[in-house]
Amino acid sequence: MFSDEGSIAASGPFRFLVGPERKEYMMHAELVASMSRPLRALLNSGMEESIKGVVEWPEVEESTFERFFQFAYTGDFDVEEPEQPHENPDSPGVFKGYWII
Repeated sequence: MFSDEGSIAASGPFRFLVGPERKEYMMHAELVASMSRPLRALLNSGMEESIKGVVEWPEVEESTFERFFQFAYTGDFDVEEPEQPHENPDSPGVFKGYWII
């Protein structure tokens, strides 16, 4: 899966503060950088985040980040079941099984 597992395992930690509660997640920096060019830039460009080794993502839901985390380390992730809508059968726009012509 990885081009150089040794460099990933030996890379330092990078902190993510996720969601409005700023839940902390730690990941191997080189693993995160290997995921995409924008993430590589985030970690290696000399921006404030790369210098401090931390990024704040308050707009990212924790469940979404946890799937990213899982995918980064395993190459797969668990799919979250979609919420089932709770519709009122008497509300406008709900098909009731008959047509008006």
